[in-house]
Amino acid sequence: MAPWRRRLVTLLVGLALGALTLPACTRAEQAPPEPSVEWARLEQLPVTFRAETLDTGSGRLIIAGRSSDPDRPTLLISDSEAVREVRLVPESSYGRTAALSSIAVTADRAYAIGGDRGGAHGNVRWSVWSGNLDGLTEHEQIFWTFGGQSAGSLTTIVAGPDGPMIIGNWGSPHGLDITVWTERQDVWTRHDSRGSALASTARELLSEKATAVIDNRVIIAGTALGLTNGLVPRAATWSRDGGTGDWRRTDLPTDGTASSALDVACAEECLIAGVVDGRVAAWSGDGTTWRAMPPTGLAADEKAVTIRAFRVDAGWQIAVARQPEITIIDVATGRTHPGPGGTLIDAVGVGPTAHLLVEDDTGTRATWRADLHS
Repeated sequence: MAPWRRRLVTLLVGLALGALTLPACTRAEQAPPEPSVEWARLEQLPVTFRAETLDTGSGRLIIAGRSSDPDRPTLLISDSEAVREVRLVPESSYGRTAALSSIAVTADRAYAIGGDRGGAHGNVRWSVWSGNLDGLTEHEQIFWTFGGQSAGSLTTIVAGPDGPMIIGNWGSPHGLDITVWTERQDVWTRHDSRGSALASTARELLSEKATAVIDNRVIIAGTALGLTNGLVPRAATWSRDGGTGDWRRTDLPTDGTASSALDVACAEECLIAGVVDGRVAAWSGDGTTWRAMPPTGLAADEKAVTIRAFRVDAGWQIAVARQPEITIIDVATGRTHPGPGGTLIDAVGVGPTAHLLVEDDTGTRATWRADLHS
C-alpha cells in the first residue's frame, strides 16, 4: 500500500475510534454522582430516656417513650438543636410509669397511648392521654375499656376526622378482630367488630400493622391470612371516611402469591410498605385505590423484617431493617442508601431530613438523622 494511503487509513480509523469512545466518555463525565448520606446522632436526649416511637408536628421531631429516673412517661420535642420535654400529668398508678408507645399530633392537639405491665398475669395496663404540645393529661378509663379476658393490644392512635381513634385488636370466636376505639368527652369506647369488614372469620385471620389519615379518611394497613389455602397472607387495607360508620376493605394489587402490608404513611397521597414473595414492595394510593410501585428487588422476610414508610422533601422513602443492616430506599428512583447500624424501631421525615430510631446490640436506643436528596 502506498505511504499516503496508509496514512489516510490510519487517520480514518483514529477518527472512527474517537467517534465511538467520545460519547461514552462524555456520558460518564456527565453522570451525576451518588449523593452521600451522613448520619449524625441526636446527642441532646436524656441518658435515662428510652424512646419507643417517633412522630412529626409543625416541622418538628417528636419522640415518645419512658424515662427511668424514676420510671415515668416522657414526651420530647426536638427543634433545631434544642430538645424540650412536654409536661405530662398522669391520673392512674399505671399512667405514672407508662411508656408512651404511639402519638398523634395535629395543628393544635396531641394524643398518646402508653402502657406498663402489671396485675397477676403481667398484662399491659393501657393509659390514654390528650392535650397539646405544651402539655398532655391522662384520662383514666375503667378496666374493661382496654382490659379483660378477651383483651388484645393497642397498636396505634391517630387524629381522625371525627376525633382521636385507637386501632388495635380484640378477641373473637376466630382469634383476634381488628378493633377500633373512639373518644367522647375523654371517655373511650370500644366498637364491636363482629359482622364488619374488620372481623376475622373461619377463612381469614385479620391483623392490623399501621394506621394513617389522609384528608377525611382513616386507613388501616395490614394482612389477611388465609386459613384454607396453606396460610398464605394477602396485603390489605381497611378505610373509613369521616361521618360514616362502615369500614371498607381493599386488597392490594400484586402479581405475587404471598403479600403483607407492614406500614403506611400519608401526605398528599399515601404509601404502603410491605413484602411480596420475599421482596420489599410498595403501593401508592388514596386509601381505596392503590397501584403497585416498581419492585425494589431487596430481599426481606416479612416475619423478621422491620419496615417504615416516610416522606422527606425529596420524596417517599422506605427504611428496611435486615439484621444487622438498615437500608433506605428512595421509592421514585430505586436508589438505596446505607443507614446506621442496629435494629430499626421507627422512622419519620421532617423537611429534607430522615430521622431513624435505632437500637444497638447493647439495647441502647438512639435517634439518628441525615438529609436525603433525590
